[in-house]
Amino acid sequence: MGKKKGGTVAKIAQEFKASTDNQHLSTQRLVVSNNVTTTVGGIINNTFPMNPSGTSEWSTFATIYDEFRVLAVRITLVSLQQFSVTNANAMLFVVFDNDDSNALGSNTAALSYDTCRVASAVMTHSGGRPFSAMWARPTAGKNTAIPWVDIGSPAGSIGSIKLFSSGLAASVGYLQYSIEYFTEYRGRR
Repeated sequence: MGKKKGGTVAKIAQEFKASTDNQHLSTQRLVVSNNVTTTVGGIINNTFPMNPSGTSEWSTFATIYDEFRVLAVRITLVSLQQFSVTNANAMLFVVFDNDDSNALGSNTAALSYDTCRVASAVMTHSGGRPFSAMWARPTAGKNTAIPWVDIGSPAGSIGSIKLFSSGLAASVGYLQYSIEYFTEYRGRR
C-alpha cells in the first residue's frame, strides 16, 4: 500500500502554516571572529556580550524577525604567540556569566565563577586543536528563563564571555577568537 496523497498535502500545508506563523521559532548559528590584544599594561581583559549583532549574518535575521535570544555560546581561541620566547606567558581565565557584562578585574574574580576555564595565554595547540569552551544557558530552575530581546536593541541581551590575564607583554596580539552564538528567533515582521 502506498501513502495517501491527502496526508502529504496536509503535511505540506501544516509546514507552510508553521513557516508563515508569526510565532514560528527559527534557530541559527552566528559567528564572529577577531584578535585579542593586550593593553599597555600587559592585561587581557575582554568582555564579549551575548549580542550577536556584530556577526555578518545578523542583518539578514534582523530584517525578518522581531525578537531573538542566545541559547548557547562557544568560544574558540588560537594562540598568535605559540612557541614565543620573547612574550610573557600567564594563566588565561575564560568565564561565562549568564547575566552580567562587567569586565573581570583579577584572577580571583575569574576563579569565583563555576563556569571558569583556564588556559595558557601563550598556548601550544597539541595536535592542531585550539582551546574551545561552550556554555548553554540554563533553562530549568528558579529565575532561569532565557529572555527574548527586541531585534532593534541587541545590546539588551544580557550575559557575556569574559577573558582575563595579567603580567603579559604590552600591546601584543596574543589570541585570535571565534565566537559562535546559537540563537533563536520569533515573530516574523
